[in-house]
Amino acid sequence: MSGELPWGATLNHSKNNANVRPFIANKNSGIPRVFFVALHDIPQTVELLWDYNDKDWALYSSSQTLPQ
Repeated sequence: MSGELPWGATLNHSKNNANVRPFIANKNSGIPRVFFVALHDIPQTVELLWDYNDKDWALYSSSQTLPQ
């Protein structure tokens, strides 16, 4: 792996400082897909953080439109 981390190792939890939000796309597909949408511009060297306990995911889980 030439010193690079797998992409999942770069996602960590932050209740108050999340900079990405999960988006579950399962409409028109038998296989759900999870995308992480930036909540604002994120510099290349900044760690990706999301709230593992985000309760709003159900509001956009069956949509094909990315959350605002």
